[in-house]
Amino acid sequence: MSLRKKAPIDKPYATFMSGEFEYRVLRVNQPKKKLDRYTTWFVAGRSPATFGSWEYGDMYSHQVLAYVTNKVFTPEFKAYLEAA
Repeated sequence: MSLRKKAPIDKPYATFMSGEFEYRVLRVNQPKKKLDRYTTWFVAGRSPATFGSWEYGDMYSHQVLAYVTNKVFTPEFKAYLEAA
């Protein structure tokens, strides 16, 4: 499975949670490029402000990684992070 293909929301490449905020990584926009501050991921996010619905969009990887406490990765995504 390629990190460039869009994953369904119920089977994301990674799930990051911090308090009531949840981000699911559905696509890595440039998986061959080294992970840095400006790497972008297409994510679905929800929080109390979204009233339980998902909002979709690109986020910088450092925005997601900076505030999370709980993480769940697919083997492909874990290998991607370890290669960085």
